[in-house]
Amino acid sequence: MLPPRDRIDDLALLVHPVPLPGEVDPPELLDDARDDIADRRREYADNLRAMTDDTGEDSLLVVLRAAARHRDVNDRRIRDLLAYGRHCTGTRPDYTWDALAAAAGMPYSTVRKAIDPDDVDRVRDLLGGGRAAPPTIDRHVPLRHEHLVDLATRMNSVLRPATLGPDTPPLTSIAWLTHQIISSLVDLLDPNPSADIDRAEQLHGLAAYADTIRHHAHQQWAGETEDVDLAAFTDGRAAAETHLGIAAHVEAATLTLVLPDGRTRMTVEMSPARHRDPEPEGWIRWQGDTPLAPVDGARHLAISSALTILSEVVTAALPTELRKQNG
Repeated sequence: MLPPRDRIDDLALLVHPVPLPGEVDPPELLDDARDDIADRRREYADNLRAMTDDTGEDSLLVVLRAAARHRDVNDRRIRDLLAYGRHCTGTRPDYTWDALAAAAGMPYSTVRKAIDPDDVDRVRDLLGGGRAAPPTIDRHVPLRHEHLVDLATRMNSVLRPATLGPDTPPLTSIAWLTHQIISSLVDLLDPNPSADIDRAEQLHGLAAYADTIRHHAHQQWAGETEDVDLAAFTDGRAAAETHLGIAAHVEAATLTLVLPDGRTRMTVEMSPARHRDPEPEGWIRWQGDTPLAPVDGARHLAISSALTILSEVVTAALPTELRKQNG
C-alpha cells in the first residue's frame, strides 16, 4: 500500500508546478528554474503549514480562497486598466475598444460591458491621490500594547494572502517579516504576559527577523542593480562611515570556521577589490582553503554589511582618545 500523501506538499506542488521542457527560455536554464521553483515550493509549504497549524483551517480551502482572491484582484486590475485606457489617459482620442480587447485577450463585446461609471470614478479617484492623509500627530504618544494588537491584526489580514500566492517576492517577504516583528512586540509589551512567553527568545527572534529582512533586501537590491553600481555604493558608504568616525576602514578580514562535524576547519579571507583588481573597485573578494562559490551581488551586500557591523562594534570600543585622533 502506498503511504498517504501529504496534502500541503500536494498543494504546494499544484501552486508551484515543476517547469517542463519548452516552458523556460533559454532552455539551458531549465535546471536553474526547477531549483528556484523547488525553493519557492518549500517556502510556500512552510508558510501554509504554519498558518493552518495556528488556525486549524483546512489547507485546501485556504489555498482555494487565496486563488479566488488573486482572481478577483486580477479582474479588478483589468477593469481599472480598461477604464483608464478608455476614459482617463488625458489624451484624445482614447484607446479604442478593439485595441483594449486585443490586449486583454477578451472579446470586443465583453470588454464593452466590463466597466461601468463606478469603475471610471474609482480610477479617477485613485489618480487624484486617493484618500486624504490622516492628520499629523505632533505630541508624544507612548507605544501601547492595544495599539500594536490592532496593527498586527490588520497587517495579518492584508499580508497573509500575499504569502500564499504562486510567488513570494523579496519585498512581500519583508512585509510579512515586519508583521512578525509587530506580533513579537505585542507579546513583549503585553502588561499581562503569558507564562509561556520567553522574553529572551522573543528578543532573539526580533534580531533574527531583522537579519532575514536584510537578506531579502539584499536579494531585491542585487536583482535590480548592476554589480559595478553595488560596489560603488557600498565602497562609498564605507568611506563615508570611516570619514565620520563611525567605523574604521576594513582592509581585510579572516574567518576561521569549524564545520558541523566538529573536526574540519577552514579559513576564509575577505577583502574589497581595488583599482588594480579585475573586479569592480570595492567588490568583496573571498578565498578559502576549500573552493567557494563566486561572490554574486547578494553575497557582496551580505558580506559588506557584516564587515561594516563588525567594524562599527570594534570602532565604538576603541579608547576615546584614539577615536578622537582619528575622528
